[in-house]
Amino acid sequence: MSTIARRVDIRVSAEQAFEYMAHITTLPEYHAGISDLRLLDDKDRGQGLIFACKVDVPRRGLLDCEFEITDFIDYILMTIKSTSGPKSEGTWHFARMAGMNVKTRITYTLTYQVPVPIIGGLIDALFIRRTMSQRVEQTLLNLKTKLEE
Repeated sequence: MSTIARRVDIRVSAEQAFEYMAHITTLPEYHAGISDLRLLDDKDRGQGLIFACKVDVPRRGLLDCEFEITDFIDYILMTIKSTSGPKSEGTWHFARMAGMNVKTRITYTLTYQVPVPIIGGLIDALFIRRTMSQRVEQTLLNLKTKLEE
C-alpha cells in the first residue's frame, strides 16, 4: 500500500467546507480523476453511503468503481473506501485554525494499492506515485478554488 498526504488552508469555516464535501455528489466538482458519480442508495451524506463513479486510474484508464463512506464525524473527518475496483481509501481531516480570520486546514490522505503482485511497489515508484501525488494536489487546489469563490 502507498500513502500520499497533503494539506491546504482554506478561507472558510470547517462547517462550510465539511457541509460542501459531505454531500458526496459534489465530489466530481473538485476531485481530479473522478466523474459520473451516482448514488447507490437513498442517502446523500453520512456513514454507510454507497456510490459509484468513473475513476481515471493511471495506466489503466477510466474504470467503474464503487465506494462507501466508512467514517463520518461532522466537521472533523470523512473516510471514503473503495468496495470495487482498485483498492483505495481517502481520508479528509478538517481542523479549525486559530486567528482573527476564519480558516480551515484540510488534510487529504490517500492510500492505494497497485494491483500487481510482487512488483507492484516498483510499478508504483516508477509510474504511478507521481501521478497520484499530482492528483491529490490538484484536488486540494480545486477544492480551495471552489470553496473560496
